[in-house]
Amino acid sequence: MFLTVFTRGGCTFAVNQCARFMSNPGPTHVAAIRRVLRHLAGTSSLGITYRRSAGTEANQLRATADADHAGADGGRSVSGWAFFLVGVMVNWASKRQPETAISTTESEFNDVLLCGLDCVYLHRMMAWLSTSNPESRCGNTHRA
Repeated sequence: MFLTVFTRGGCTFAVNQCARFMSNPGPTHVAAIRRVLRHLAGTSSLGITYRRSAGTEANQLRATADADHAGADGGRSVSGWAFFLVGVMVNWASKRQPETAISTTESEFNDVLLCGLDCVYLHRMMAWLSTSNPESRCGNTHRA
């Protein structure tokens, strides 16, 4: 679980779903775990590449979000979103919604709301990082 969160975000949801049945796994759960491991072994050479970008894309934060309704197991909806900076994913999440949605529209609305909370946080952090006076961020009051 630790490695999926910090190194391979794309398989976090699949590992999380498998982890729900760790105390009593069945044949389908073992097959799912093997499939995840095969995927990881086959994509071990892939990684995130950062590159310098000029122009308007340099500081643009882009987001994408989606949700399903009632989940695959008939329970609560699952929300997922990702944030991209300079074309590279810098933040992502996939989680079950806290309440049960009664329609697809409500599920998508909840997803956008949860994504928006992260968007506000990232926007404020980017504004803080781009302030013109770096000493103010570090608590240094010395002026040259």
